[in-house]
Amino acid sequence: MWWQWYGSETIMMLIFAGISIGTGRHLFLSKTDKVLAISFVSMVIGFCMMLVGVGYIRGFDGMGWFVYGLLLYGGSLLVYLTFTIFRLKREE
Repeated sequence: MWWQWYGSETIMMLIFAGISIGTGRHLFLSKTDKVLAISFVSMVIGFCMMLVGVGYIRGFDGMGWFVYGLLLYGGSLLVYLTFTIFRLKREE
């Protein structure tokens, strides 16, 4: 079955999807963090690029898509968390 070949990739993408759902929930439920929508959108674009690299394009080309998506995802997540923590510290 599919998990014999794609087991580790599936687990990794499920973890990234959980992080994306958590940040999306935080973005849409908070009233003051609407400015971070650009960071969230670029994080979703990075996640889609990783999905393309893992699922549709295999080999070295797929690895490039995955790495670019991971960089975009990680950078956007870092920006999102930095501004969220900065706002929480500023409100105290």
